[in-house]
Amino acid sequence: DPATLSAAVGNRGELTRLVPELVDKVGALRAPTRAEAGTEQRMLFESVAMLLGAWTPLLLVLDDLHWADEATMALLGYLVRCGDVGNLVIVGAVRDTDLDPLRAGLLADLGRSAESTRLHLDRLGRKDLSSLVSDLLGSAVDSELVESIASATDDRITSTTTVAAQRPLGRRARRAAGAARHTPLRGPRTRPGVG
Repeated sequence: DPATLSAAVGNRGELTRLVPELVDKVGALRAPTRAEAGTEQRMLFESVAMLLGAWTPLLLVLDDLHWADEATMALLGYLVRCGDVGNLVIVGAVRDTDLDPLRAGLLADLGRSAESTRLHLDRLGRKDLSSLVSDLLGSAVDSELVESIASATDDRITSTTTVAAQRPLGRRARRAAGAARHTPLRGPRTRPGVG
């Protein structure tokens, strides 16, 4: 709803540093304040916190934090420590095997700064993967498809979910074209981290 968004954004021109397209949705905003880099960052973080606070209670899900850049991690830290956001729950997903020491340390610090729970998810076994893909496709799947997905994702649950969710369109299109055999996946579609 444009009116709700406009009210939440207010006159926080700082937000255009992060989302320049905001002016297309809410109209003209004052120009972001020019100051020292640290001051500009603090003003942006305050604006983001105020914007998110307008929609609380809120569940914010951040996936692939192992790819997050320093600015994203700094914003996450601000949101965790900030008292202005209101009722905000942040769920961060990270792949331990791809987490560098710097981000691991930052995440550990965040865990000490707020009430937090760490939940470790094991990799899916073939039976569970088959069940997940079957549920996503709405029909039984053959073992060749399950093996192809497992191989393409290196058995990683987050990549498996992404690939499996993309899979139905391609499979239906091949059926419509009369293709009876399965074409192995080339690999998961991935995207860079947030920020």
